[in-house]
Amino acid sequence: MTIKGIPREKIMADIKKRVEDLDASSRFDYTNDTHADTCSFCGAKDDYVRTTGHCILHTEKHDWFKTDDGVRIWDYARVKEFWRTIREEKIAKNDYDFTHVIFPKFADENFWLSGASRVFRHDVSFVQASFLDHALFFETVFAGRVMFHGCTVDGTADFRFAICKQQSDFGTIRFAGKLLFMNVTCEESCAFRNNKMFDETDFSNTTFRKSVEWNGSRFLGKADFSLIKSMGKADFSDVQFTHAAIFWLSRFEKADFSRVTFSSEQRTQFLQATFGKGADFSHIVFPGTTVFRRTDLRYASFKDSKIDKALFSECTFNESLGRTALFDEVMLLKKRHNKPFAPEQTIKFLDKIRSRNISSEDFEEVEELDRQMKKNFEERRDYENAGDFHYGEMEMRRRKLRAEVFEVNTEEEPIARAVAHAFNWVTVYPGRRFLLFWYGVLAGYGERAEHTWLAIIAALGVFTGLFWWTFGFHPNELLTALSMAGENFIPLLSSLDAEHTNIMRRMIYDAETIVSTILWFLLLISVRRTFQ
Repeated sequence: MTIKGIPREKIMADIKKRVEDLDASSRFDYTNDTHADTCSFCGAKDDYVRTTGHCILHTEKHDWFKTDDGVRIWDYARVKEFWRTIREEKIAKNDYDFTHVIFPKFADENFWLSGASRVFRHDVSFVQASFLDHALFFETVFAGRVMFHGCTVDGTADFRFAICKQQSDFGTIRFAGKLLFMNVTCEESCAFRNNKMFDETDFSNTTFRKSVEWNGSRFLGKADFSLIKSMGKADFSDVQFTHAAIFWLSRFEKADFSRVTFSSEQRTQFLQATFGKGADFSHIVFPGTTVFRRTDLRYASFKDSKIDKALFSECTFNESLGRTALFDEVMLLKKRHNKPFAPEQTIKFLDKIRSRNISSEDFEEVEELDRQMKKNFEERRDYENAGDFHYGEMEMRRRKLRAEVFEVNTEEEPIARAVAHAFNWVTVYPGRRFLLFWYGVLAGYGERAEHTWLAIIAALGVFTGLFWWTFGFHPNELLTALSMAGENFIPLLSSLDAEHTNIMRRMIYDAETIVSTILWFLLLISVRRTFQ
């Protein structure tokens, strides 16, 4: 049979040859193709590229181990080959870029041979690297910058006794196992931002000579920050603790704990912690499991926080006002009087408060804090501290009412503002302002019995003088006037002899009766709170 004069057998043979040629040309030729031998991450060439497209450093290693009862049993030959490649192709060439590298189990000889110095002499990058087992950097020295940003660690991350001499970035890391960062020294700034720690975390006895940041991180296991020395700003803002956290003998120069979430089931303890230049505990709802014991809170701000449930035991509060007070109140009053702030003029994370003009809302915020602290100490029968915070609460209430008087449009003309001030002075809570003012002066808001005793002595002197005046200031009648004023001040003994009765003395007598009754009542309140 022929097709257009060409034998059928010849046509079929030609078609078969063309198919074979086409098939051969479409096959993947590893010997001629330049891309097949190149790792898509680093451009390296090895046998692993033929099957995975990545070199031994970047290839997936899920077939390198078997799992037995949750424990990964690694292929020792492959692990040994991996670390040999690391030493020969990376460390020996001072190439410390381990970006996207997938690390198997750490062998006895890993980055360095046994007995060699564990030092990364230049900048080292583990950005988005994966550690499928433990990450062991025990006693390692990082001479250059350290970048672990975006890593995942399936086992324990061990950095004990490490030294970081330049900036360190341990941010956005997923720690599935424990994070051991004890006895580490960080010479420059260090960041642990937005991390997720699923197991226990230990930063005890670590020294941060510059700033350190944990902001946005989640601690899903126990966290230990004992004996930390932070010489810069320590940023814990927006951190979430779901388990116990301990800050025992921690030393912070400045610390920001704003918007932190503490565990409501397990204790968060600040034990003998100190904050040299300030601590920001603002915008926090403190659960009853939060404990401050023997902690220095002289420069700690609790702005817009709920603190009535937290336990404060033997803590040191600010006493620059002559009584126990929160630093929020000290700041507010010293700003109002343009006095310098302690311990220094600038505390950066509190500058936003100082930059505003003081309003009645500012006093109201501190009044609420003092009210919560008063309730807190009353429930624990610490009436001395409760009394000091009650004094602060009443003082802030008085100043709040006074501030409302002067809250007028500052863009108005001076005369218009003066008229508005005068109008407000008469109409804005005049009775409450009057009573609070004299309650504070005469009795220290029920907390200062000495104020009332001084008022009684002063009133006794005034009324003695008034009675003496009715006798024409005759020297022989001074003792008589003193006796009349004194007897009238003592309840149940007061009476006005008939021979000394006249209209003026009767008016003085009635006035003294009213004043003495008020003062004895205020003294009773003050003494009662003093001996609670």
